Amino acid sequence: MIRAFGGMGAIPREGWNRLVGEAAPFLEWDWLELLERSGSAAPDRGWQPRHLVIEQGGRPVAACPAYLKAHSMGEFVYDWSWAHAARQLGVSYYPKLIAAVPFTPATGRRLLVAPDQDRGRRLAELVGALHAVARQAGASGVHVLFCGREEAAELEALGAALRLQHQYHWTNPGYRDFDDFLSRFRSRRRKAIRRERRGVADSGLAIERLEGAQITREVLLDFYPLYRDTCERYGGWDYLSRALWEGLADRWPDRLVLFSAYEGGPAGRRMVAGSLCVRKGRRLYGRYWGHLPGWEPPKYLHFELCLYAPIQYCIAEGIQRFEPGQGGEHKRARGFEPSLCYSAHWIGSPRLDGPVRDFLERERRAVRQRVSELIEDSPLRSGE
Repeated sequence: MIRAFGGMGAIPREGWNRLVGEAAPFLEWDWLELLERSGSAAPDRGWQPRHLVIEQGGRPVAACPAYLKAHSMGEFVYDWSWAHAARQLGVSYYPKLIAAVPFTPATGRRLLVAPDQDRGRRLAELVGALHAVARQAGASGVHVLFCGREEAAELEALGAALRLQHQYHWTNPGYRDFDDFLSRFRSRRRKAIRRERRGVADSGLAIERLEGAQITREVLLDFYPLYRDTCERYGGWDYLSRALWEGLADRWPDRLVLFSAYEGGPAGRRMVAGSLCVRKGRRLYGRYWGHLPGWEPPKYLHFELCLYAPIQYCIAEGIQRFEPGQGGEHKRARGFEPSLCYSAHWIGSPRLDGPVRDFLERERRAVRQRVSELIEDSPLRSGE
């Protein structure tokens, strides 16, 4: 039996999380339910949950998080040009149905199937259910965002058109320490990174790492205005409500790692900047960065908190991959290498579907060519 739910709160937590298993942490029930309960991903913000669950013998055997969307904000697979083309063709683009994690451009499996099930069969059932929900809601199409490479191939076999983007990720082949990582660079770049870290160390700020039980509600509420400032400075939408930050410490502390900068002595100590990451297994995900409104950070503090300190942490903890999020050519010069990201798309109107598929074919060629060029010109030397 396939059921569509209007919110994670109506879905049993343990059954959902058994399907997630070792998949990306953002698929976990606690994160998705908190996004909804806090009002961050809510109907009045253009996110209408339509989560799908396939049950067999009273237990969930397959599922996917899905939302009807009234806009394209918070997705990071930029399709505004498609919406514009739809208007020109007289086609309604919104609402659309997405299988995704709100506000989270991190790759992971989106269609969850229990290990004892026939994945091909259950995948086809989920895709069929997504299309049925889309038709019932009058949605223009179905979009599966930031799925993994293997899942993308499965969805392409079911008729989806694939879209490629690239991010910069850091991988750990077994570095002994940060100096061992720096040895991969040529001398000039190695000296530049050391100079950047030294400048932060000489600034007088206390750089600290907090994780697990150290990340209290008070700590996250100290971080909240830092997050808000980044949104305001770059003209973004502060997607995550204060209620979400209040709830994270209670619901998800074991997933969080905060790299922070403090100034002042014991009597007037305050957090002035921070980078919040999420850890699961042998992966670290960079998510949110910010500093106090009106406070001028020392040069390279962003690199220290968002890149260098997390890399050092990954090496110490044996973490194999660090995904710091969207964008950032500056990451490449600091040891991050291009990695392809996938999404899968079905558009109901043939008048729009054909042009979009033609565009995606050209775009895929261009993205693959660009990634090949970036790999060829990597600042990292090949391993010995």
